Amino acid sequence: MKSLLFVIFIFIATACETIPPPLESYTLARTAIVYATKVKAARYSPGNWHKAENYFRQAERMFRNKEYEKADKLFKLARDHAEKAENIARLKIQAETGGY
Repeated sequence: MKSLLFVIFIFIATACETIPPPLESYTLARTAIVYATKVKAARYSPGNWHKAENYFRQAERMFRNKEYEKADKLFKLARDHAEKAENIARLKIQAETGGY
């Protein structure tokens, strides 16, 4: 009986464990989106740009609902796609202007 109570206690204790808000992931994703916006990534890399926007919106929704683990994953996906969009945009702009 004591071992059963101990197992139940451990289960409840671990189930109540809270995950901290993914503030770093949020900040990095938001920054990547800002920089992608500055180089007109929506024009030069629309696929990656729209994925970044969609992942970021979903992540914000999960964040507001305190689903931090899901939000963290989505913020990271948003950052990845925003950075890709920015890099592609910079390369295309460079190719258009002939600059290195």
